[in-house]
Amino acid sequence: MTFQELYLKEKAKPTAAEQFVTRMAEICENSEYTVRMWIAGKQIPNRLAQKVIAEELGVDINELFPVQQ
Repeated sequence: MTFQELYLKEKAKPTAAEQFVTRMAEICENSEYTVRMWIAGKQIPNRLAQKVIAEELGVDINELFPVQQ
């Protein structure tokens, strides 16, 4: 394998952020687009999705999703 081929192989790997989005989409049975909307604060996941995410990450649900005033 050439130096360039090795580089292109590495470049094609998903980033940690991409893997995070993919995993959240999988466990919540939503699209990656929807997860990105949640991350951007343009949408809020429903309570079940919030619970699933909190359990997956091992973080308190109220810390991840503080109540909006």
